[in-house]
Amino acid sequence: MGYTEESLSEKGAEIQAQLWGEQMLRGGGGGVPGAQLAPEFFQLVRQFCFGMFWGREGLDVKHRSLVTVSQLAAGIRHGQATDDLCQQSLSMK
Repeated sequence: MGYTEESLSEKGAEIQAQLWGEQMLRGGGGGVPGAQLAPEFFQLVRQFCFGMFWGREGLDVKHRSLVTVSQLAAGIRHGQATDDLCQQSLSMK
C-alpha cells in the first residue's frame, strides 16, 4: 500500500485526537508541549508512530492502547518504564 506524508499525517492526527482529544488537531498539535518544543520531531511521530503503526488495521484504538499499557506494565516487573506507564495512564480518556 502506498503511503504519502499527507495521508500518514492525517491518519496520525485522527488517532491522536481519539487518544488525547481535539486539542491535538489545533495548530498541528500546538496544544501539546512536545509539539512546541520540537515541531519537526512531533510531525514525524504523528506520521510514523500514529499514522503508520497505530493506524494499521486489526485493532481499534481502544484495544491498541490496552496492549500498549499492558506492555508498559510488564516492563515494570523488570524495573523499566515506571514513568512511561504513569504518563500513559494520565493521558487516557
